[in-house]
Amino acid sequence: MSKNKTNLGRPKDLKKRESILSAAAAIFMESGLNALHMEHVAKRAGVSKATLYNHFKTKELIFEHLIAQKTEEFIEVDFASQIDVSDPVKALNFVGHNYLGIIYSPEASAMRRSIIGADEATKPLIQPYMRSGPQKIFGELMSLLARLEKESSFHFSDRSNACDLFLTMLRNQKYLNEIFGFEGAPTQEEREAIVDRAVDVFIRYYGPIA
Repeated sequence: MSKNKTNLGRPKDLKKRESILSAAAAIFMESGLNALHMEHVAKRAGVSKATLYNHFKTKELIFEHLIAQKTEEFIEVDFASQIDVSDPVKALNFVGHNYLGIIYSPEASAMRRSIIGADEATKPLIQPYMRSGPQKIFGELMSLLARLEKESSFHFSDRSNACDLFLTMLRNQKYLNEIFGFEGAPTQEEREAIVDRAVDVFIRYYGPIA
């Protein structure tokens, strides 16, 4: 009997956790980072504050989980092992489109704007944002470049600089324009052109000599 109760209890806990994250995401998207308070999240999720604190001790942890969740949705696969690097163009195109999908998602755009406008009370959220967002993506790309070097005859005198170059080419001026509201996210056609150009330059510079 107790075993059945235990098994039934776990999905309820997981469901509450997802409800908490969904509530936090909704509050963030509607009202911004400054409105992400523990009592508001608990009320929106329909849970007690004790339940909320049982899952997440601080709002920084909630925010970090939201970022990690969104990043994982777009990364889709493990760059270190699951991307086929026998075709470097295809592999880098996959990474490029996934990266643009991350940085131009509505959630990511809202997070960036909140971070840029962070006050003293919300500055502690900058570190979890960097750790679970940009740094996570950077680490995944570094793993892929290591495989390109090992399995596809690429040469990187400085892998970190190579990673910076590729991501910078993907962001380009449109990224800054989007952050400051000068224009919207690039269209699918524009994304194709951005990725194609970045991959072409990257392979010309770092790829195997024919």
